Amino acid sequence: MTVRTFAVTASLAVVHAYSLCFLGNAQTEQKSKGDEGNTVWTWKDNSGRTRTREDLRSILSQHKLWLESDGKSGERANLQNADLTFGRADHAWQLGSELRGVNLSQANLTGINLSFADLTGADLSQAKLPQAKLAATQLEDADLSRADLNGAMLLLANLTAARMIGTELKDADFYGADLKLAIFEPKSLPDVAGIGAAQNLDATIYVYFPIALATLRKQFENTGLRERDARRSWK
Repeated sequence: MTVRTFAVTASLAVVHAYSLCFLGNAQTEQKSKGDEGNTVWTWKDNSGRTRTREDLRSILSQHKLWLESDGKSGERANLQNADLTFGRADHAWQLGSELRGVNLSQANLTGINLSFADLTGADLSQAKLPQAKLAATQLEDADLSRADLNGAMLLLANLTAARMIGTELKDADFYGADLKLAIFEPKSLPDVAGIGAAQNLDATIYVYFPIALATLRKQFENTGLRERDARRSWK
């Protein structure tokens, strides 16, 4: 793929990402207006206790202080095993944009919209993220091991050095995503067209088993993506 060709496809990916995010938010906002006054958005912490939006804002406010002070004040957000399911929201909901290093392991984030958020170094291991919108999300050095990303949209996401060991990736869209030095050992593979349009696919690595990468190479051969397959390097 030439530089010029990639620039065009990347631009299309941005348009596609914006379109999907807009449609998703618009549909949810419409539902919210119809339910206004009848429901209040809540979530459950790791003990199963029902918490409010204000509780979450307080936790994230302390997390922001923790980041800005380099750990000297505030507190790192620990949302391990929390149920933050998108379907429970009464209107379009986002955790926020500044989530570096947050602990969301085992959290239920089904259908969540975290597009453009910064989740650098975040712990998303075993998190439930099916159908999540992660367009242009910063996921550098994030742990996505054993997470459920089936059907997730990762257009133009930065997955540099991210860990995807045992991750569910069926129907996930990686169009334009950066996979440089990402540990790629998923339990299930994404659509070959989507992953084939990712950036730095030739720089992905494995730690334990190369099965996923070998299978991906075979899929490229079967679908005629010879050029991409030829540039595939095996670490």
